[in-house]
Amino acid sequence: MAGIGLLIWLLASSDLDQLSAALVAGGWGVVAIALFKIVTLGMDALAWRSVVLGDHRPGLGRTLWIRWIGEGVNTLLPVAQVGGDVVRGRLLALRGVPGPVAGASVAADFTMGVITQALFTLLAVALLVVHGLPEPLIAPVSVGLGVIGLGGLALLLIQRAGLFGLLGKLLDRLVKDGPWASLSGGMAALEMAVRRVYGDRRALLTCGGWRFVGWVAHLGETWLALWFLGVPVTLAEALVIEALSNAVRSAAFMIPGAIGVQEGGLLAVGLIYGLTPETALALAMMKRGRELLVSLPALAAWMHGERRGLGRLLKGKGA
Repeated sequence: MAGIGLLIWLLASSDLDQLSAALVAGGWGVVAIALFKIVTLGMDALAWRSVVLGDHRPGLGRTLWIRWIGEGVNTLLPVAQVGGDVVRGRLLALRGVPGPVAGASVAADFTMGVITQALFTLLAVALLVVHGLPEPLIAPVSVGLGVIGLGGLALLLIQRAGLFGLLGKLLDRLVKDGPWASLSGGMAALEMAVRRVYGDRRALLTCGGWRFVGWVAHLGETWLALWFLGVPVTLAEALVIEALSNAVRSAAFMIPGAIGVQEGGLLAVGLIYGLTPETALALAMMKRGRELLVSLPALAAWMHGERRGLGRLLKGKGA
């Protein structure tokens, strides 16, 4: 509710006529940035695919498809931006990849995504230092960078310390028999798969490299949207706007869709480069439009697949 309240306040504080004019000027820009999303999703798919070890590595097309569905779940459902990762691990396992291998690949890819986002944000901060970081942005950017950086480091350390093995031992003590008992063995297998992934430095570096390139490529969305709005910016400026607004959004991961926070972040960062509040909000609305264009079909594809899978299961039981 706080996010919705913030969004309403931002809209009420702006000139709605100028905002409407900016959105009209954006026009087909929403479609353009939705199509551009294929580029960044492709890079993320290449990153994830590199840490699916063994003989069950899926093709790029299938990986991209599952990655797209995971993106849709994280964007539109209230799952703290991690539910989509659980979904893509499950979908990968349903397509022939052993469960522990699928789970380990998602864990490693998610961790490398957080770490490389911190590096991407640091790059933006370095570029911004040249111009001077405005005082109102110091606190939110610091919090966002801290959440991302410390979160990524913590994820890496606890996984390398044997998180899933410890969970397996805990389950083994708590549940001796019954349907949940098999989970302890599953955790042990997942622990072995995670150790194998983190022991493959080449796979990790490949994943991290593609993830970082994917973060940098996101600046293309901001640059393209502002071009359609008639406000051209340099690539460096687009990078700063994209990275810092993403950092603020990541810090608000508990707010579904970061509603209000994303808009406020874009408004604050946009002011650095002389964007009017109406232009910054129009940029935020275009990004929301892109999210709907990309994520709604992804959710529809996921639900269709789940329905087909349930139908096959019921048919098999009735045979």
